[in-house]
Amino acid sequence: MKVLLLSSLFYLIGIALILYFKPNLMFHENGNWKEFGLNQDVKHTWFPFWLFCIMWAFVSYGLSSFVCYLTNDSTTTDENSGIVELNSKAKKNSKNTMKSGYYVLDKEAYDNNGIPKYIFLGSDAPNQNE
Repeated sequence: MKVLLLSSLFYLIGIALILYFKPNLMFHENGNWKEFGLNQDVKHTWFPFWLFCIMWAFVSYGLSSFVCYLTNDSTTTDENSGIVELNSKAKKNSKNTMKSGYYVLDKEAYDNNGIPKYIFLGSDAPNQNE
């Protein structure tokens, strides 16, 4: 969901910038759009606004996917079941020693700081040294 929201934001910002600056490649001096064509005259362009919109949609989605990949959270959550699996970053950075495996959010239990507690379900890997 983050990727779609971020890509929508990138897309809208890119379209708004193009419509604000109106580059000569896509627009006439009076602000009207140029038509698509490979002619060398000033009425036509090889990169019209509609082509930019299509290409920018793919670029903004790729850019937002890359940004979300770089800023990946330390846990991955299955939204349907509420199961959380700790990845290697969380295991290394964790001050508390937690067993490696799967946890379920206990929606009714909270600790002193108001942080919800998790119930350990178990692990997939056999013979883990803890």
